[in-house]
Amino acid sequence: MLAAAVLAVAAGVTAGAVALTADGPAPPGQAGEPPRGDLLLGPVVQPVAVQYALDPPSAGDGLRRLADGISAAPYDGKSGRYTYIHTVGWNAVIDAEPGGDSQVIYPQDKQRWYLADGSGRITVTPLAPVYPNERSRQYWQRHEADPTPGVQHDDLPAGKAGPRQPLSTGADRLAKRLSMGADPQSVFLAVRDVYSYYAVPQEARARILHILADVPGVSWRGTVTDRAGRPGQAVSVDTATTRELLIFDPETGALLAWEQVERPTETVAGATVIVGYDRTDRLG
Repeated sequence: MLAAAVLAVAAGVTAGAVALTADGPAPPGQAGEPPRGDLLLGPVVQPVAVQYALDPPSAGDGLRRLADGISAAPYDGKSGRYTYIHTVGWNAVIDAEPGGDSQVIYPQDKQRWYLADGSGRITVTPLAPVYPNERSRQYWQRHEADPTPGVQHDDLPAGKAGPRQPLSTGADRLAKRLSMGADPQSVFLAVRDVYSYYAVPQEARARILHILADVPGVSWRGTVTDRAGRPGQAVSVDTATTRELLIFDPETGALLAWEQVERPTETVAGATVIVGYDRTDRLG
């Protein structure tokens, strides 16, 4: 089921990596990434559509089945000096005036290359603005939005481009890293953060899914299509004001996307699409 925000997916897009753009050509990506097409992300962004929108079943059994059947990802077993992670997303909705009728989102395309000590390079490419509702889109048609800044390249010292230590994959340490015992929303955010900084190995991917299967209050949302046009399996957790959604690759178990939806306005307040992972000797 396609999200309402997805307007078009160009030919040649693969499940491994895809460029998301709100306007204009996609920024260049990592050498060796699969062929990429442009995906239009707006101008009005709606929550990802899910299979079980009402009365979803508990996610435990579905997550365990997914964990027990995952296969190797393309980066598993590679030994490049750099870990490479490519994401597109946002973590804020800006409102020019009170009332929610002048909101704007500024997505960013972020590419990260880092060595074992966490030194490396981060490249941030701002994308054209998108809007959480039609009223805001019309408002910004009448008012000039902030200009989109240029591409930013930062070469950073140890611990600044990436983590200093590899991901602990033991069951107990991984559970601690994912805030097990905390509220379910914190666990979802911890999963997002781990996948935003690590090319997670297969064993750890399976363990993460098993950990999520034991989190109370997690709902199975079934088969979905993420904002990059890739099929996935989704789970969610609700708070009093938000819904957190995680989408996993049905083959590798890797995280494809996270989003946070404010209710009842259905505003996508934050989103991360994991475009691609790699291990490479080439610093982009």
